[in-house]
Amino acid sequence: MTNNKKVVLGWIDGGSITSGFAAHVSGLLLSRGDVIENVVVATGPYLSANRNVMVRTFLENTSAEWLLSLDTDILIDLDSFDTLIDSLDVEKYQVLGGKYYVPLANGPELGAQTFNKDDSDSGVWISHDSPLLDQPIIDNLHSVGAGFMLVHRTVFETIAKNAANPMPWFQDYWKDYPSNGWISDDIHFFAQVRKYNFNVALCTSATSTHLKSSSLDDNAYLTYHAYNKYQQEKHYQSGKGKSWWVKGKKR
Repeated sequence: MTNNKKVVLGWIDGGSITSGFAAHVSGLLLSRGDVIENVVVATGPYLSANRNVMVRTFLENTSAEWLLSLDTDILIDLDSFDTLIDSLDVEKYQVLGGKYYVPLANGPELGAQTFNKDDSDSGVWISHDSPLLDQPIIDNLHSVGAGFMLVHRTVFETIAKNAANPMPWFQDYWKDYPSNGWISDDIHFFAQVRKYNFNVALCTSATSTHLKSSSLDDNAYLTYHAYNKYQQEKHYQSGKGKSWWVKGKKR
Protein backbone atom coordinates (compact mmCIF):
# COMPACT_ATOMS: atom_id res chain seq x y z
CA MET A 1 0.00 0.00 0.00
CA THR A 2 1.19 3.49 -0.80
CA ASN A 3 0.84 6.55 1.38
CA ASN A 4 -0.57 8.78 -1.35
CA LYS A 5 -2.31 11.77 0.24
CA LYS A 6 -4.51 12.64 -2.73
CA VAL A 7 -8.14 12.72 -1.61
CA VAL A 8 -11.58 12.79 -3.12
CA LEU A 9 -14.17 14.97 -1.45
CA GLY A 10 -17.56 13.28 -1.13
CA TRP A 11 -20.97 14.06 0.30
CA ILE A 12 -24.59 13.05 0.04
CA ASP A 13 -27.64 15.27 -0.09
CA GLY A 14 -31.34 15.32 -0.80
CA GLY A 15 -31.01 17.73 -3.70
CA SER A 16 -29.79 20.89 -2.00
CA ILE A 17 -27.08 22.09 0.40
CA THR A 18 -26.72 25.11 2.68
CA SER A 19 -24.86 28.23 1.62
CA GLY A 20 -22.45 27.72 4.55
CA PHE A 21 -21.46 24.26 3.38
CA ALA A 22 -21.14 25.47 -0.23
CA ALA A 23 -18.88 28.33 0.87
CA HIS A 24 -16.58 26.08 2.90
CA VAL A 25 -16.35 23.43 0.19
CA SER A 26 -15.61 26.13 -2.41
CA GLY A 27 -12.83 27.42 -0.20
CA LEU A 28 -11.31 23.94 0.06
CA LEU A 29 -11.48 23.39 -3.68
CA LEU A 30 -9.99 26.78 -4.52
CA SER A 31 -7.21 26.59 -1.93
CA ARG A 32 -6.35 22.89 -1.88
CA GLY A 33 -6.80 21.80 -5.48
CA ASP A 34 -3.37 20.19 -5.34
CA VAL A 35 -4.66 17.73 -2.74
CA ILE A 36 -8.31 17.27 -3.71
CA GLU A 37 -8.32 15.15 -6.85
CA ASN A 38 -12.06 15.01 -7.45
CA VAL A 39 -15.54 15.42 -5.98
CA VAL A 40 -18.22 12.73 -5.75
CA VAL A 41 -21.81 13.49 -4.78
CA ALA A 42 -24.79 11.15 -4.37
CA THR A 43 -28.26 12.69 -4.30
CA GLY A 44 -31.54 11.05 -3.37
CA PRO A 45 -34.09 10.49 -0.61
CA TYR A 46 -32.39 7.48 1.05
CA LEU A 47 -29.37 8.17 3.25
CA SER A 48 -27.81 4.68 3.24
CA ALA A 49 -28.33 4.23 -0.51
CA ASN A 50 -26.71 7.61 -1.11
CA ARG A 51 -23.64 6.70 0.94
CA ASN A 52 -23.21 3.46 -1.00
CA VAL A 53 -23.52 5.26 -4.34
CA MET A 54 -20.94 7.80 -3.16
CA VAL A 55 -18.48 5.04 -2.27
CA ARG A 56 -19.03 3.12 -5.50
CA THR A 57 -18.51 6.29 -7.53
CA PHE A 58 -15.30 6.93 -5.61
CA LEU A 59 -13.97 3.43 -6.33
CA GLU A 60 -15.01 3.24 -9.97
CA ASN A 61 -14.41 6.78 -11.19
CA THR A 62 -11.39 8.06 -9.26
CA SER A 63 -7.85 6.91 -8.56
CA ALA A 64 -7.25 8.65 -5.22
CA GLU A 65 -6.37 6.60 -2.16
CA TRP A 66 -8.61 8.44 0.31
CA LEU A 67 -12.27 9.49 0.42
CA LEU A 68 -13.07 12.44 2.68
CA SER A 69 -16.71 11.93 3.59
CA LEU A 70 -18.55 15.02 4.83
CA ASP A 71 -22.12 15.58 5.95
CA THR A 72 -23.62 18.70 4.43
CA ASP A 73 -24.10 20.34 7.81
CA ILE A 74 -20.40 20.04 8.69
CA LEU A 75 -18.05 22.98 8.09
CA ILE A 76 -14.28 22.49 8.18
CA ASP A 77 -11.73 25.25 7.77
CA LEU A 78 -8.42 25.09 5.95
CA ASP A 79 -6.34 24.55 9.10
CA SER A 80 -8.39 21.52 10.13
CA PHE A 81 -8.30 20.14 6.59
CA ASP A 82 -4.50 20.54 6.44
CA THR A 83 -4.06 18.97 9.87
CA LEU A 84 -6.17 15.98 8.90
CA ILE A 85 -4.31 15.45 5.63
CA ASP A 86 -0.89 15.84 7.27
CA SER A 87 -1.88 13.19 9.82
CA LEU A 88 -2.64 10.51 7.22
CA ASP A 89 -0.61 7.34 7.53
CA VAL A 90 -2.22 4.32 5.89
CA GLU A 91 0.20 1.93 7.58
CA LYS A 92 -1.01 3.04 11.02
CA TYR A 93 -4.74 3.66 10.53
CA GLN A 94 -7.08 3.25 7.63
CA VAL A 95 -9.98 5.36 8.91
CA LEU A 96 -9.17 8.81 10.29
CA GLY A 97 -11.86 11.13 11.61
CA GLY A 98 -11.92 14.77 12.61
CA LYS A 99 -13.81 16.10 15.60
CA TYR A 100 -17.44 16.98 15.34
CA TYR A 101 -20.21 17.04 17.88
CA VAL A 102 -23.65 15.50 17.88
CA PRO A 103 -26.59 17.00 19.82
CA LEU A 104 -28.14 14.41 22.15
CA ALA A 105 -30.77 14.57 24.87
CA ASN A 106 -28.17 14.76 27.64
CA GLY A 107 -26.03 17.34 25.87
CA PRO A 108 -23.55 17.32 22.98
CA GLU A 109 -21.15 14.42 22.55
CA LEU A 110 -17.95 14.16 20.57
CA GLY A 111 -18.62 11.93 17.56
CA ALA A 112 -16.06 9.26 18.45
CA GLN A 113 -16.19 6.18 20.66
CA THR A 114 -13.78 3.90 22.48
CA PHE A 115 -14.55 0.22 22.98
CA ASN A 116 -16.94 -0.81 25.70
CA LYS A 117 -14.90 -3.10 27.94
CA ASP A 118 -18.01 -5.17 28.69
CA ASP A 119 -19.17 -5.48 25.09
CA SER A 120 -16.69 -5.20 22.22
CA ASP A 121 -19.49 -4.63 19.72
CA SER A 122 -20.61 -1.40 21.37
CA GLY A 123 -18.84 1.86 21.94
CA VAL A 124 -18.53 4.48 24.67
CA TRP A 125 -18.46 8.23 24.01
CA ILE A 126 -15.13 9.91 24.69
CA SER A 127 -15.71 12.24 27.64
CA HIS A 128 -14.97 15.94 27.30
CA ASP A 129 -12.38 15.65 30.11
CA SER A 130 -10.77 12.40 28.94
CA PRO A 131 -6.93 12.47 28.93
CA LEU A 132 -7.16 10.79 25.54
CA LEU A 133 -8.00 14.18 24.06
CA ASP A 134 -4.52 15.42 24.95
CA GLN A 135 -3.11 13.09 22.30
CA PRO A 136 -2.76 14.38 18.72
CA ILE A 137 -4.08 11.06 17.39
CA ILE A 138 -6.30 8.61 19.27
CA ASP A 139 -6.32 5.24 17.54
CA ASN A 140 -7.73 1.77 18.15
CA LEU A 141 -11.18 3.32 18.42
CA HIS A 142 -14.54 1.63 18.11
CA SER A 143 -15.83 4.27 15.66
CA VAL A 144 -15.73 7.90 14.58
CA GLY A 145 -18.42 10.09 13.07
CA ALA A 146 -19.16 9.22 9.45
CA GLY A 147 -19.90 12.88 8.76
CA PHE A 148 -16.23 13.89 8.94
CA MET A 149 -13.86 11.03 8.16
CA LEU A 150 -11.19 9.91 5.73
CA VAL A 151 -11.36 6.29 4.60
CA HIS A 152 -8.67 4.51 2.62
CA ARG A 153 -9.95 2.78 -0.50
CA THR A 154 -8.65 -0.62 0.66
CA VAL A 155 -11.29 -0.52 3.42
CA PHE A 156 -14.11 -0.19 0.89
CA GLU A 157 -12.51 -2.71 -1.49
CA THR A 158 -12.10 -5.33 1.24
CA ILE A 159 -15.71 -5.01 2.38
CA ALA A 160 -16.99 -5.25 -1.21
CA LYS A 161 -14.80 -8.25 -2.01
CA ASN A 162 -16.33 -10.23 0.84
CA ALA A 163 -19.97 -9.25 0.28
CA ALA A 164 -22.66 -10.44 -2.12
CA ASN A 165 -24.66 -7.24 -1.66
CA PRO A 166 -23.85 -4.66 -4.37
CA MET A 167 -24.30 -1.93 -1.74
CA PRO A 168 -22.42 -3.49 1.17
CA TRP A 169 -20.87 -0.56 3.01
CA PHE A 170 -23.81 1.24 4.62
CA GLN A 171 -27.11 -0.27 5.73
CA ASP A 172 -29.80 0.58 8.29
CA TYR A 173 -32.09 -2.02 9.85
CA TRP A 174 -33.71 -3.21 13.06
CA LYS A 175 -31.72 -5.59 15.26
CA ASP A 176 -33.43 -7.44 18.11
CA TYR A 177 -30.30 -8.57 19.93
CA PRO A 178 -28.29 -7.21 21.60
CA SER A 179 -29.26 -3.65 20.71
CA ASN A 180 -33.04 -4.13 20.48
CA GLY A 181 -33.11 -1.04 18.34
CA TRP A 182 -32.48 0.59 15.01
CA ILE A 183 -29.04 0.08 13.51
CA SER A 184 -27.95 3.18 11.63
CA ASP A 185 -25.80 3.19 8.52
CA ASP A 186 -22.58 4.18 10.29
CA ILE A 187 -22.97 1.46 12.95
CA HIS A 188 -23.17 -1.14 10.19
CA PHE A 189 -20.13 0.34 8.45
CA PHE A 190 -17.91 0.29 11.51
CA ALA A 191 -18.97 -3.25 12.39
CA GLN A 192 -17.42 -4.27 9.08
CA VAL A 193 -14.36 -2.10 9.62
CA ARG A 194 -13.73 -3.95 12.88
CA LYS A 195 -14.47 -7.32 11.27
CA TYR A 196 -11.54 -6.86 8.90
CA ASN A 197 -9.26 -5.38 11.58
CA PHE A 198 -8.83 -1.91 10.13
CA ASN A 199 -7.61 0.67 12.62
CA VAL A 200 -9.89 3.63 13.36
CA ALA A 201 -8.38 6.88 14.64
CA LEU A 202 -9.36 10.45 15.56
CA CYS A 203 -7.26 13.53 14.83
CA THR A 204 -7.94 15.78 17.83
CA SER A 205 -6.54 18.93 16.18
CA ALA A 206 -8.92 18.74 13.22
CA THR A 207 -12.26 20.15 14.25
CA SER A 208 -15.45 21.43 12.68
CA THR A 209 -18.67 23.34 13.14
CA HIS A 210 -21.88 21.32 13.05
CA LEU A 211 -24.73 23.43 11.70
CA LYS A 212 -27.79 22.88 13.86
CA SER A 213 -30.23 25.42 15.29
CA SER A 214 -27.03 26.97 16.62
CA SER A 215 -23.43 26.28 15.71
CA LEU A 216 -22.07 23.21 17.51
CA ASP A 217 -18.30 23.40 17.72
CA ASP A 218 -15.42 23.12 20.23
CA ASN A 219 -16.52 26.20 22.14
CA ALA A 220 -20.18 25.20 22.43
CA TYR A 221 -19.25 21.67 23.50
CA LEU A 222 -16.83 22.76 26.23
CA THR A 223 -19.09 25.59 27.41
CA TYR A 224 -21.98 23.16 27.90
CA HIS A 225 -19.92 20.78 30.02
CA ALA A 226 -18.36 23.61 32.04
CA TYR A 227 -21.79 25.13 32.73
CA ASN A 228 -23.30 21.73 33.55
CA LYS A 229 -20.56 21.09 36.08
CA TYR A 230 -21.12 24.56 37.53
CA GLN A 231 -24.82 23.86 37.95
CA GLN A 232 -24.08 20.62 39.81
CA GLU A 233 -22.11 22.36 42.53
CA LYS A 234 -23.73 22.01 45.94
CA HIS A 235 -24.72 25.62 46.49
CA TYR A 236 -26.75 25.58 43.28
CA GLN A 237 -28.63 22.36 43.89
CA SER A 238 -32.31 22.59 44.71
CA GLY A 239 -34.14 20.59 47.36
CA LYS A 240 -35.32 20.72 50.95
CA GLY A 241 -31.91 21.38 52.36
CA LYS A 242 -31.12 24.88 51.14
CA SER A 243 -27.46 25.68 50.71
CA TRP A 244 -25.66 28.69 52.13
CA TRP A 245 -26.08 30.36 48.75
CA VAL A 246 -29.82 30.84 49.19
CA LYS A 247 -30.36 30.26 52.92
CA GLY A 248 -31.55 33.36 54.66
CA LYS A 249 -32.19 35.28 51.48
CA LYS A 250 -35.51 37.05 51.40
CA ARG A 251 -37.66 37.50 48.38
